[in-house]
Amino acid sequence: MYFAFPSGRFGYDCVSCGAQCCRAHGFEVLVGRELQHQLATTHPVRFFLDPCGSGATDHFHARNLQPGCFFLDGQNFCSIQAEHGYAAKPETCRLFPFNNITRAGDFLIVAPHTGLCPLTVLPAGERSDASDHDQLLAAMSASGIGTHVPRTRAAEAALPELIALERRIVEWSEQDLRATRYAQNAAAQLALARLAGGASGSAEDARERASEDVEEFLWTLYGVLGVTQPIGADRDQALVRTMVGMTPSIRARLVFEQGAASEPGGVERIPYLLLALHTLATLAREAGMAQVTYQSVMGLLDAYRPLLTLLASIDRVMVWRPEANVDFAMASDKALRPRYIGVAKALLPGAQRKAPVTLGKILTEHAVADGMARVLFLKSLAQRLQGQIVPFAGTPTAMTRLRQPGAAIQQWALGYFSTEFLLIVAESRSGR
Repeated sequence: MYFAFPSGRFGYDCVSCGAQCCRAHGFEVLVGRELQHQLATTHPVRFFLDPCGSGATDHFHARNLQPGCFFLDGQNFCSIQAEHGYAAKPETCRLFPFNNITRAGDFLIVAPHTGLCPLTVLPAGERSDASDHDQLLAAMSASGIGTHVPRTRAAEAALPELIALERRIVEWSEQDLRATRYAQNAAAQLALARLAGGASGSAEDARERASEDVEEFLWTLYGVLGVTQPIGADRDQALVRTMVGMTPSIRARLVFEQGAASEPGGVERIPYLLLALHTLATLAREAGMAQVTYQSVMGLLDAYRPLLTLLASIDRVMVWRPEANVDFAMASDKALRPRYIGVAKALLPGAQRKAPVTLGKILTEHAVADGMARVLFLKSLAQRLQGQIVPFAGTPTAMTRLRQPGAAIQQWALGYFSTEFLLIVAESRSGR
C-alpha cells in the first residue's frame, strides 16, 4: 500500500462543508450486504441503480440527485450509518475522501479525491486521525476493497523504483511543511528524481544543481508569462504549505494515473510542472482570491493542464514529433496566425539542428507583448502543441517518415514556404 500524502496531515470538517460529497455525485453499491442494507432502508432506491461502466457485475452505481443523497437526513447525517452502523455504509462513502485508488502491480496507490472534499493541509505539529495511514489501512483491510480499481499506466518493471522514489518525496514533504518557498520543495523533488535515475555525485551536489536549475527555470517562466516575479510570491505561507502537502498526491496522479513515467524524462519534469502550477496559484491569489486551497490547486491543474505541460518544458530544446500534423490555420484567431507559424517553424528539427533554441526563448520571441493577448496566445498554443512536441534527440528515421508521409510533407512545407505563403494557404482553408 502506498499512501500518496503525509500521514495525518490532511484534515476536513464535514459539518462546515455541508456534506457536499453526498449531493448529486453518486456512489458505488456492492452486491451483498451493502445492497441489502440500502434496499432495507429505502426499497425504491432500486430504480436508481445503474450498471457500472467498468462492466463489473458485483456492484452498481447509485445515481443520487440534488439536493442530497437518498440516505442523507435533515441534519446532514447518513441514515444507513445511523440504522446499521459505520461498517454498513457504501465503500465509496466509508473511505471518502481517500478513495482515489489505483492498482500498480502488487501495490495499491491511495490518494485523496481530486477536489470534491475541501481538504486542508494542517500546519506542522497538527495532526488528524482522518488521514492517518494506519487508521486508513485498518478501515480498508476490515472489509477489503470491493469496487472497481483501475490499473496504472506505468510500466510494471519500473514500479518498485517509482514507489520508492515517491515514498521518499512523501517523507520530504512531511519534513518540509514549514518551507518558506515552494521552490525549495521542487528542488528537493528534482534532486531525488535525478539520484534515483542514477545521477553521479553526492546528494548534496544533486540538491545544489537542482536548486540552480529551479531558480533559472522560474525566471524563464516569468519571462514567458510576461510578468515580473508575482508580487508577494511565496509570502502566502498557507499556500506554500498546501502545495508542499499535496505534492505527493499530484505526483501520484501524474505518474500512476496519467502515465508521466512512460514519457522521456517524464518523472524528472514533474517538479517543473508543479512550479508552474504554484505560479498560477500565486497569481490566483494576487488576482483577489482570499484563499487558495487544495480544491483551488486541483481546479487549476484540471483547467490548465495543457498550459502547465507546455510551461514545464520551456527550458528544453523541443521539436515536432515526426508524426505530428501541423495545422497552419489556427482558425480561432486570424491575428495570431503569423505568430503561431513562427513558433511552428522554430520547432522544426532542421531549424533546431542548425541553431538549438529552448522552447522558452521561442515562446518569448513570438508571443504577443500585450498581457491579455499574450496569455490567450499561450493557452491556444498549448492546446495545439499538446502531445505534438518532444525533446530534440536527432533526426527522425526514414522509416518514421514513410509511416507518416502526410505529417512529413506538412513539416517539409512548413520549412520550405514563407510565412506569407502559408498565411494565404491558411486563409483559403479557413474560408476567411
